[in-house]
Amino acid sequence: MGKLVYFCAGAYNQKLPSGKVKALLLNVPRNGHNQGAIERSRALIKKCGAKFVILDSGGYQLLKSSQNGREIIYDEDGPIWSKNKINLTPAHVIKAALEIKPDILMALDFPIDKVQEKEKQEVEFRRKLGFNIEWAIRTADLRKKYCPEIRLFIPVQCYTIEHLNIFLRVIEGVQYDGLSMPVRNMSLADIASFLLAFYRKGIRRVHLFGTLTIRTVALCAFMARNFFDWVSMDSTTWLVSARYNDYIDDSLSSISIKDGKRRMEKCFCPHCQGKPLSYIKRLSYEKRSILLRNHNHWMTKKVVRDIFRASKDLETMQRFLERRKVKSKTAEQILESLKMVNIHKIRRQITYSPNSE
Repeated sequence: MGKLVYFCAGAYNQKLPSGKVKALLLNVPRNGHNQGAIERSRALIKKCGAKFVILDSGGYQLLKSSQNGREIIYDEDGPIWSKNKINLTPAHVIKAALEIKPDILMALDFPIDKVQEKEKQEVEFRRKLGFNIEWAIRTADLRKKYCPEIRLFIPVQCYTIEHLNIFLRVIEGVQYDGLSMPVRNMSLADIASFLLAFYRKGIRRVHLFGTLTIRTVALCAFMARNFFDWVSMDSTTWLVSARYNDYIDDSLSSISIKDGKRRMEKCFCPHCQGKPLSYIKRLSYEKRSILLRNHNHWMTKKVVRDIFRASKDLETMQRFLERRKVKSKTAEQILESLKMVNIHKIRRQITYSPNSE
């Protein structure tokens, strides 16, 4: 049985959940772009008492810069930010890692756009493939030379399993510890297919980027418990939902406090403590945001733990979803995806059974 870890993303010293944050995700453009940012990142890690730290390379910032028309340059000796430019290379990523000393480092990547048409997907994949191959190899080489004690995950920017095969075939021989993958634009069946493909290729550590939903957490929990040594996820939902006066319930849905039909006094977390909705609404925006941030992070951690405990088998998971009154369509999607991966688990057990011969 492996680990399932939820990483708190988007945190900074002024916006941090109360209490200890077991796992923290930082990124190079925000947390490692200069010495001041690095010092603040060190202080943040110490303040929240993080046991695990991931340093993301900043591929998402490259994607947004590209979409917004910001100039992108690749100068290893130049600053990451300057005027209307972003400058990001594997060297910048390794320099930040040497200062921040994370447990896991993501290789630099150039994310693919959300595209539906197959032909356009092929063009976008090929357009970014050269960057992603070169940067994966370069980051791995620099990691091996300067900080081999830090685990390296290679981001997968693919639309299909065929794309995955192409990418992994080209970087064959590169030393890394796991793969990471964005899941924002993927169906649950697609995520399950990629995770099984990773497992078949001998990958035992995986990180998924993207907003947490009960669907993805349930799948990740089952995979962690039955297939992988390590599955981790990150999310900024705890922060973003609070910004919009939303709180996270015990099925990881964001509920507006304007919804009078839902009452926060039913919440058993230490931050709400049965406070009525009317009380929370009367708080100033800042105080309300603090309460909701704390509640959202606490609830997310609890739900992840609860789902992991329920991921022993399909029957236990089904009972858990029924108790949580998860919407029937969502529960059906979860169980269908788990049935698909469970078939592989059963086949594996038969294959390796002592009596199989």
